[in-house]
Amino acid sequence: MTGRMVDRSGQVYNEWTILYPAVPYMRNKGGYWMCRCSCGTVTAVSVKNVVRGLSKRCMDCARRVKKNNVVIRWGVHTMNQSDWSRALGLLNQTLSGRINAGWPLRDAMTEGVDPVILSLLIPDQSEDPVLVSDGAEDGRNQ
Repeated sequence: MTGRMVDRSGQVYNEWTILYPAVPYMRNKGGYWMCRCSCGTVTAVSVKNVVRGLSKRCMDCARRVKKNNVVIRWGVHTMNQSDWSRALGLLNQTLSGRINAGWPLRDAMTEGVDPVILSLLIPDQSEDPVLVSDGAEDGRNQ
């Protein structure tokens, strides 16, 4: 390694966009760069961790992902539980409670939902929704 800094300004990794060096470049350390998360948070992050995928997003987003990482696929749409709740017009707590109580996924996602919204979102309802991820992510996605 020559110790010369690679300009990574503008590069995007996961939710991070690399902006500019945060502190003077440290030879063989990789250095810290100011990065902007997709939510708008700007903070200093180890560029080595960003490039290797060890840091994927800011701490606030990581907590939100960990909390809402139940992922459901239905038709052509794959979204987390929070996004499905919003799209269907349900409270996130309602959908979460139904899933945790063992409701069949189709019932949990359709009970009390406006049929027009449902038909616009999922025109072909012949397939059942599928739980893609149950929230068992290890949380190393900061």
